[in-house]
Amino acid sequence: MAIVAAAVVALAPQALAQGCAMCGTAVQNPRDPLARSMASSIYFMLSMPFLLFFTVAGWLVWRFRRARTRPGPLPHHGVIPEENPS
Repeated sequence: MAIVAAAVVALAPQALAQGCAMCGTAVQNPRDPLARSMASSIYFMLSMPFLLFFTVAGWLVWRFRRARTRPGPLPHHGVIPEENPS
């Protein structure tokens, strides 16, 4: 099965790349609403990995700083500590 898939990809590279040429000819005029909406969607898709990364990083920094400023021991989050027999 993998050999057939590799043969299809190797033998038809022009057929696989036709979509990019169509997008390029459709957005020639920058004032066209289609061109502006495609540019906006590209900016949106490019921003998502950064938004996700900085959201998680900000949450981790917030949790770390909040844990450092709390007095006393850190909470166990549902873990019951073992009792000392002595």
